[in-house]
Amino acid sequence: MQKKCVRKFPWTAHDCHLRLHRLKVFKVKARKLLTAKQLARGPVPTPMVGIALKDQLTMWALLIIGVLLMTGLFSRLSAVAAAGLLMSFYLAMPPWPGFVEFQAAAGPEHSYIVNKNLIEIFALLAIAALPTGQWFGLDAIISRLCGCCKEKPLTTTENTPAAASTTKAKSDTYAIDPTSEKKQPTG
Repeated sequence: MQKKCVRKFPWTAHDCHLRLHRLKVFKVKARKLLTAKQLARGPVPTPMVGIALKDQLTMWALLIIGVLLMTGLFSRLSAVAAAGLLMSFYLAMPPWPGFVEFQAAAGPEHSYIVNKNLIEIFALLAIAALPTGQWFGLDAIISRLCGCCKEKPLTTTENTPAAASTTKAKSDTYAIDPTSEKKQPTG
């Protein structure tokens, strides 16, 4: 009795095996074209195109953004970049109704519209909105060393002539004369 292949994706298992077989045959035929000197140099490097390039870019983005967030360097910028990266992950495999193929590949996660990526996006946007870089991390150390975040002392304006006249005007009380529309100061 043969096993039936459960179709989770638009392609079948047979199509995948056929594509892999064709790729192996292509590599064997291409290797026969190499000279002995070329074969002695080692395996032929594969060019960084297509999915391999995207994989490398994703890994480097995860590494760089993760290091920036953990060290607290460029906190707001790295939090926004991480939120954008997670949004691309969320949109690549959304937990929306009707995407059964993607939900089957996502694993045992039971989520409906809101999954862990979306929750992390909101947390990262909160980090970007708050001044967390001024509290902890390398951003705080750098801002304290360069003195760009020192609190400015409040200046009192009571000694200036303009401030004295506004203070006197505020302290005066006014009474309304019933016969006139103008306010008259009381003693």
